[in-house]
Amino acid sequence: MACEEEKECADATQDILHFFELEKYDRTSFARMARKQKEVRERRRKAKDIKAQIEPVKQWFDSKQPQVKELEQVLGALRKAEKDYNRYRVYVPKTKEIIDFQIHSDKKDSANKYGAEE
Repeated sequence: MACEEEKECADATQDILHFFELEKYDRTSFARMARKQKEVRERRRKAKDIKAQIEPVKQWFDSKQPQVKELEQVLGALRKAEKDYNRYRVYVPKTKEIIDFQIHSDKKDSANKYGAEE
């Protein structure tokens, strides 16, 4: 992203320089293009600064590419296992209170389905 911005600014600078070199202009257009050139140069400087800050991270990331691929595979396996695990998950109650509650709830639910009142 910073590289693209830097290239775009370099191209804009060339356009402005060619304007000064080849076009006929008055004071107003000269001042407008000079301001534009200043803005473009500031954007280019910011892009270069960002690029310089990101470069060490990029170099580290590139040197760790095999580990990154392994981590991506592990993450994919974890996501697949999580999806499969939760799909077929069933809980069997172990205490009588919960079992009795479920039985009574099921009877009320089925009675309500067929129009019976509680």
